[in-house]
Amino acid sequence: MHEKAVVTLEELFLALKRYLEESGDSEQTIASHIGIHPHALAHWISDKKAPSKAKAARIALFLRRARYL
Repeated sequence: MHEKAVVTLEELFLALKRYLEESGDSEQTIASHIGIHPHALAHWISDKKAPSKAKAARIALFLRRARYL
């Protein structure tokens, strides 16, 4: 199976929200794994703010490693 090279922000957030629901990990734990501040994660999943391209790439890498992308 090949990884999809490019994902939209919508796909990224859907996968991130699904991971949050299914993993049982706290937002703080997930933020730590991604390497971001927990408040940033909270803003992103509540659709208040979009991440920078660099941070979106971090999220994508994390979700690929977790096999959610």
